[in-house]
Amino acid sequence: AENRQKLIDGRKVLEAAFANSSKVVRVYPSDANFLLIEMKDAKDFCDLAAQNGLVLRDFSTYSGTENCVRISVGLPEENEKLIGLLT
Repeated sequence: AENRQKLIDGRKVLEAAFANSSKVVRVYPSDANFLLIEMKDAKDFCDLAAQNGLVLRDFSTYSGTENCVRISVGLPEENEKLIGLLT
């Protein structure tokens, strides 16, 4: 139960940060351990994340998820590092 709550809390933090970013078009609702985010430029954001040691799943080439990135909820320090890339 404690781990599940940490995951939910982390997802909420990421969801709020991405929802308030000018790089984001849409944050899709999620009850899972990941978020699907429609970015203005998904490939660019995935490249930036990779340069900073974070691996994201680029879904932008799949039909129906154009310009989307799948982001797994990580440890708090990983989430904060990712949020730092939004500015």
